[in-house]
Amino acid sequence: MEFEKAKTIDSMQLSDWHDVPWSKFFSDQSPKNKIPPTGIDIETIKTICKAISTPPHGITPHAQVYID
Repeated sequence: MEFEKAKTIDSMQLSDWHDVPWSKFFSDQSPKNKIPPTGIDIETIKTICKAISTPPHGITPHAQVYID
């Protein structure tokens, strides 16, 4: 019966099934957005991020893990 009922639903909202109130998680008030300056320029950060996220030469990661 639940399966048949589910087939009639044509759209859902995140709030329909998500039980955690995340409404302010990405807002300016979120502590996650209050990251202090590091003193490292953005190009250095990008270089580091690329280096630590690039597999070593000769290693072929699984397709679902590696996104170019």
